[in-house]
Order: sequence, then C-alpha cells, then structure tokens
Amino acid sequence: MAILKKVQLHDGGNSFEDSPHFTEEQKQELKQHFSRLAGTLGYWKNTAAKFQRFHYYCLMWTIPSSVLIPVLTQSIGSGSEDGPRLLVTIMSVVTAMLMAFTAD
Repeated sequence: MAILKKVQLHDGGNSFEDSPHFTEEQKQELKQHFSRLAGTLGYWKNTAAKFQRFHYYCLMWTIPSSVLIPVLTQSIGSGSEDGPRLLVTIMSVVTAMLMAFTAD
C-alpha cells in the first residue's frame, strides 16, 4: 500500500567533515546531534509523505466526480429506479467528505 511506504532521509554528505569552520570536537558534537535527530526527522518526513499521498488521492477522486455528478444527475429521469439515484448520492457524499479533508 503506497500510504504505508517508508521514506528514507537523504544523506547529508560531507557537510560536517569538510567544513573549515568547526573544530574536530564541534564536528563530533554535530554528528552526535544529527544522529539523535535522525529518527524524528524520518518520522516527520514519513508523515508528510503520507499526507501528500492522501492529498493526491483526494484530488484524483474529487476532480472527476465533481464533473461526473452533474452529468449523472441530468441523465437520471424522474421515473427511474433507485439504483442510479443511490449511486449519485453516494458519490456526492464521498466527494464532499474528501473535499472537507483537503480544505485548508
């Protein structure tokens, strides 16, 4: 499932090792500090990726359904059975709920 896929942190490169502005002791402290923060950074990056994937899912559902609902509503006659009306009603409810989730 795409929403559960883990996202890896990008390697920082040689930012601490090659810097002329820090002493060896300061470089070691920076490496230790980054290693303590790596778990938290990974968690928030994964959380942001999950919300981004959910946002794209909402867009992929709400854009076509917002176009289809008026078209389907016009094609349902007044004497037709309840199946098509129920379909349009369910699509409208799901679209409204997804739009509520993505509204800022």
